[in-house]
Amino acid sequence: MSRSKRKRKKLRQHLRNYKSTYWSVILIVTSAAVIMVLANMLIKEEGRYRDTVRQLAGTPKERYERALGLVIEGDMEQARTMMFNLARLGDDAKNPLGYGKAHLWVAEDKLTHFNPAFIWKFPGIGDRQEEFIALPQDEETEKIQLHLAHAVAKNPELEKAVSLWAATLASQGERNQAIEVLMDAIDHPKHPHPNLHAPLAHILSMEGNDLELRDRTLYLFTELGRTTRYSRDKNIEGRITYILCAIILQRYDIADNALQILETRFPLQGNSNESQHDKAYDRAAQQVRALRMAYHYHQAIAAFKEAQSNNASSYEKTVDALEQVVLVYPECDSAIAALSYIADKDSNQGGRIAKMLKDVSSKAASQPDSQTQARVNISLAKLASGQTQDRLKLLEDAVSSDPGNTEAIIQLAGVLLTEDQPDYPRVEQMVRQALRDSDRVYRADLYHYLGAVQVHQKDWGAAIVSLEKSLSKATAKEEVHRLLATAYAGIGQPDIAREHQKLADKNS
Repeated sequence: MSRSKRKRKKLRQHLRNYKSTYWSVILIVTSAAVIMVLANMLIKEEGRYRDTVRQLAGTPKERYERALGLVIEGDMEQARTMMFNLARLGDDAKNPLGYGKAHLWVAEDKLTHFNPAFIWKFPGIGDRQEEFIALPQDEETEKIQLHLAHAVAKNPELEKAVSLWAATLASQGERNQAIEVLMDAIDHPKHPHPNLHAPLAHILSMEGNDLELRDRTLYLFTELGRTTRYSRDKNIEGRITYILCAIILQRYDIADNALQILETRFPLQGNSNESQHDKAYDRAAQQVRALRMAYHYHQAIAAFKEAQSNNASSYEKTVDALEQVVLVYPECDSAIAALSYIADKDSNQGGRIAKMLKDVSSKAASQPDSQTQARVNISLAKLASGQTQDRLKLLEDAVSSDPGNTEAIIQLAGVLLTEDQPDYPRVEQMVRQALRDSDRVYRADLYHYLGAVQVHQKDWGAAIVSLEKSLSKATAKEEVHRLLATAYAGIGQPDIAREHQKLADKNS
């Protein structure tokens, strides 16, 4: 073999050895890098696991509080994991598992698309036309309702869980089951919920199996009439159910007589024979007061239905009953809303209703930050529609007494925007804050006013986005179209601007 061939052979061998060594090094380096990455991942995963174990340690209450902290921090995935761990489901509410408040949290998280406020609205007024979503009768809804049943069984003091449970049932057409849930909560022996009288009356006015309802109510009425007639202890839940049954059966004279007996035994201010520090007595007196309110409230709903069927010729009987409601229970928000609605529909009752609302306002004035005060001021502002300064003061007071009241913010923003020199920065601040905190019922009008501010700022693109969001459900569609016409003209779209202007003129 020649020397040159031997050199080439050695060179090829050397190159092969070099490549083998090179790839071996690459493989070793790559393997080391992969191992380091995997090790880091395992360390992180181990740390995350330890964090999770740490979060899941402690009493249910402590874990629930930590989960709420994660919600505030924005870690919803971890919060949900913890809440689901706390909200274990049993077969039924008779043997509930888990932590009650966590069950309520999970149910609310699953129902973010559902607005249960309809059960708090006086039936028939419908001045805002809230979107009503009927829940499907499927496995997911059954789980949600089981979470709520567990929440109520574990924590019967959770009024929100009771009302949400009743709302989900009513949304599915299960009116009678919703009524049963509310009645059980109203006369609960340890944690009664007198505020639920109003939603009970509202759900009773819905369509349902009346024959089944009457049959069950008549049975309870008969049984309780025998067993509670001579009961004189402070556990009055049986008497409350008996009187509610009489009201449902429209035996108002029996309900009134039974109520008068309770009122002599449990006057609201107490008497010389009762201890001023007896919580059971005070609670019973408050329940009796709420029951008297419910007696008049059911009659108000019946009178309103009759007036509506007669083409609303007169709401006098309805106002008579509602007057008794607010005298006994001035904090009944839905009654105040109904009075405000009737005052707008029946001019003959306007002056009388305004006086009634002022009386309620004077009673509520002693309660700072009162939601009742805000509701009354909103209603009085509507009655003072032609008096801008009076409306402005009433609405300022409403927002001051209840800063989170979105309706008050909307009304106040509307008045502020009509001033000669509107305070646009303040309106924008109020509206943006309300958009973060409010439910979807009010969003259309909030976006309307935000769009008005943005038109003033000549932020045409943002204004169009806001106004388009408000258009389908805005209270004043013609004004939204007018603002959109201005905004589209501002971005050089005259054809679209003309179309919106035509729609504004057509709707005005």
